[in-house]
Amino acid sequence: MHTLDEQSQQIKQKQRDRFRRDMYNYLAQYSELMTHAVTLTFNGRKLEALKRKADWMQGEAYEKLLQRSFKHFATRLNRCVYGNATQRYGKTLLILPVIEGLQHGECPHYHCAIGATDRVEHAEFERMVRDSWSNVAFAGHQIDVQPYRDKGWCSYISGDAVFLNRLSVDWDNVQLPVHLLAHC
Repeated sequence: MHTLDEQSQQIKQKQRDRFRRDMYNYLAQYSELMTHAVTLTFNGRKLEALKRKADWMQGEAYEKLLQRSFKHFATRLNRCVYGNATQRYGKTLLILPVIEGLQHGECPHYHCAIGATDRVEHAEFERMVRDSWSNVAFAGHQIDVQPYRDKGWCSYISGDAVFLNRLSVDWDNVQLPVHLLAHC
């Protein structure tokens, strides 16, 4: 017979496993459209300096700052790839961002699965990512852009998505191209 504490732990573990599996399934449904696996790291020293100056920069305000920074990056990247068609016709890349490192003492960073157009070669896309990220106020220097190979990347980036009450997938910055929405 299990104690009440053991039963509670088992229930919590099942909930975390189900949430992680659901998150993986959500990301993996777009696997065929993904072309790049990207990691973008924030500058931890700049963020800590801001937190020391602005005591209100905690919790949700801190997360919103990171989300706005990523939105700025995504806007610039879309403009680099599609030019004015981004604004005129709503052309966007497929971007599935997951944020990690929000726990105390960790450096926040984004893992992204991105689907880019075939007309942009990997080296050019990597340059666009680096240029776009370098224009973000709290951007760090660690940028990794790899070709997307398989669903293992989805498994990796969904691995930390285990709690409903903590930001993991940055839902405000998920971008689905219009042609995908037409099939919904």
